[in-house]
Amino acid sequence: MKVTKVIDIVTKDDQETFDIPELEGEEAPFAYHINYLNHGYAKFKIDAKSIKVYEEHLGKIDDSMSRKQIYNIFYDMLQDQEIAGAWLLQICKSQLQNETDADVIADSFRSTIPAVIKKHIPLEAYAESHRGIFELILDGILTNGGIDDNATRHLVLTALLSSCRNEDHFAMLVQWFKDGFITNTSGKKLEDVEVSLKHKHAIVQRIWAAEKIPLEQKQEVLAELTKMDKSDWLDDTNKLCESSHPANKEKMWKLYFSTDPDTELKDWGLYSYHNSFRGWNQVQHREYTAQFEDEFFEKIADIIKTKGRSVAEAYYYLLQPTNKTDAAAIKRFQDLLDKTLKDDKDNTFFINLLKDSISGLET
Repeated sequence: MKVTKVIDIVTKDDQETFDIPELEGEEAPFAYHINYLNHGYAKFKIDAKSIKVYEEHLGKIDDSMSRKQIYNIFYDMLQDQEIAGAWLLQICKSQLQNETDADVIADSFRSTIPAVIKKHIPLEAYAESHRGIFELILDGILTNGGIDDNATRHLVLTALLSSCRNEDHFAMLVQWFKDGFITNTSGKKLEDVEVSLKHKHAIVQRIWAAEKIPLEQKQEVLAELTKMDKSDWLDDTNKLCESSHPANKEKMWKLYFSTDPDTELKDWGLYSYHNSFRGWNQVQHREYTAQFEDEFFEKIADIIKTKGRSVAEAYYYLLQPTNKTDAAAIKRFQDLLDKTLKDDKDNTFFINLLKDSISGLET
């Protein structure tokens, strides 16, 4: 698709809509590209007719800057609830298969797609949404081989590994780690996709999140990684793997909130907390972690008082239950905020954390 006509419109700060007299009587275009060339400074919305066109033809727009700008407008519309998350995810899945522009790919997999799945897709569709993205990247973008830039391929492979949530895909990761290369679902080796040491760490981290892969097999791949790398990355991966293993959730929770000063926590740095918490609090593990939600609200105030600010912040943001955004979920934060305002009104750090959570859940 190409731009057939450009019309410049000058608007005012308080003007929400505008008329275009020069288009009267002309045949309607295939689609409208609002804010073409990104010269406008405002929030823009794409009309419903154009969205339907872009759902099937966005990837055919010649100018990569235009494609990127349209995806960015979709992202803004998502935040303002002007487009359904499921619809935007479908557009991404259908139109990114043959995308080769580094900026479009980077924005889509760093911002748009993670935001859609995390906040705008029902929990029951979480795993299946990730399955679709995993297969889009593996059997679409990487198999098509249209990306010439190695740095972009690196980014796309990272996104592929991050989207692994299904047991059949976890099994593929085990095989990739053993082989040292990537194959698609048809068994074809992707010759131009390099598996870096950083990717090997990511593969092992995702394997440890699997429910059906035996612990012994997980330990084997971690032992192999240990032979390859002795850097600080290894400690990060060890922390994340231990807490990712579904059977370890209760053990790790007790460690996090232990009042014993002589546990291994005394030797942890901030990144150790971050990596361990990231592994523990994964959406696909919610059936294992939901039992601790009440205890979080009971104990987090003591953590705020007894831990250093940075560590306390890590506890709060990385362990708080955020899988549900209904009125009952918001009320739990509101009740704790009301209690804190009553009993500890000078604790502005904790009060602001709670207000931030409530605001995030309400939007």
